[in-house]
Amino acid sequence: MLLLEDFLKIGFILLTVGVIAASCFKVKNSAIFLYSMIFIYLVLVLGITLCPIPYGDVEHIYPAVHNFVPFRTIVSALEGGITLTAMAQIGGNILISAPYGVYLKAKVKKWKGVSLFLLPLLFPVVVEGLQYLVGITVGVIYRSFDVDDFILNLFGVYLGILCGKMFFILWRNNSVRRIKNHEIK
Repeated sequence: MLLLEDFLKIGFILLTVGVIAASCFKVKNSAIFLYSMIFIYLVLVLGITLCPIPYGDVEHIYPAVHNFVPFRTIVSALEGGITLTAMAQIGGNILISAPYGVYLKAKVKKWKGVSLFLLPLLFPVVVEGLQYLVGITVGVIYRSFDVDDFILNLFGVYLGILCGKMFFILWRNNSVRRIKNHEIK
């Protein structure tokens, strides 16, 4: 099995090579830092959502059960009360996609109908699609499609967009305040 630790080691090696190459081409440190953070985020998302990836003796793995009924998994997780497992499952799906929303808010300057709808959908579609494709590639669907994961990921993206908007407003206001204070002195 390809475990999360293996995935992270591969990601660290690729990150190191990328940083060294960027330094050789005299890329700004701030750009190297930003793209390194994005790369680390993507490696973590892929590692968390895809690992462990079975290979070799896959006939001993039972296929995953899919859920196409909205809120079934969420209600099932909360039936026993608000437990640590329920919070990890629900909160994890929201939090894992929120940084993508912040990134979208930073990159997309004008939110119009199509971009407001399609770009946030990209995250859950890619995650669920990769889980399915990796399952087909290794010969067993070891990760299930769960519409609740899709809904929670989408909610997380929109939450990230909202947090990004608030962050950039505060950043801008703080920058204006610093400029005004500097002009007064």
